[in-house]
Amino acid sequence: MSEKLLVPDIGEFENVEVIEILVKPGDQIKENDPVVTIESDKSSVEIPSILSGKVESVEVKVGDKVSEGDLLLNLSSSKILSKSTLPKDTENIIKQAETALAETKEKEIIFQEPVIEKKRGWHVRKPLDLDLIKKGAKKLEGTNDYSTFRASSCHAKSPIKTIKSIKIKSFKNRIQIEFKSQSFLQQQVRSMVGCLKYLGEKKWDLKTFDKIFKSKKRTLCAPPAPPEGLYLTRIIY
Repeated sequence: MSEKLLVPDIGEFENVEVIEILVKPGDQIKENDPVVTIESDKSSVEIPSILSGKVESVEVKVGDKVSEGDLLLNLSSSKILSKSTLPKDTENIIKQAETALAETKEKEIIFQEPVIEKKRGWHVRKPLDLDLIKKGAKKLEGTNDYSTFRASSCHAKSPIKTIKSIKIKSFKNRIQIEFKSQSFLQQQVRSMVGCLKYLGEKKWDLKTFDKIFKSKKRTLCAPPAPPEGLYLTRIIY
């Protein structure tokens, strides 16, 4: 059965830009899998699918402007989630972020991945050096040019951001990293965590980490952390 995947309620904004297509024709997707990334002037968010099925066609491209109800994909599907089951962050995050003075994001790393935690964190098999990660995080705080951690499709006017604080907590087999900033570049948090992981694995030393950060070259960045485990935890007005 062919179904249409439309843009869900994304607040009062109209003509929000599509900055990344995350699926292609032929892909098999599940409910809540991200399909496109959209961006307003101050924030970006991945739109999840409310359908499970095979992608027949993608009806938008990078740079398109979309609003609620616009067609994103055509899928072969047999099951539809009700609107009430859509993640609340997807429905409200843009509206909230536009009016926010500061926002906090968390990234969780899990060393042993029980089934119940699947897709709720980044499963890292090797132990990480927490002291090195903390030292690297200190270098990321403050007002800096974060071009190294900026996605190539990012449309922010400037790569200069201010990270007010980075808190790192470790408990059992988990590491939780909390970033606080007025705003973030596209993929900034995931890219920073990817680089901190390289540091914690000792693939880089602290000098190399700092050199790559200051190089402002995206091509030198470590692979970004996956979206699983990345959460917008609170917005401070």
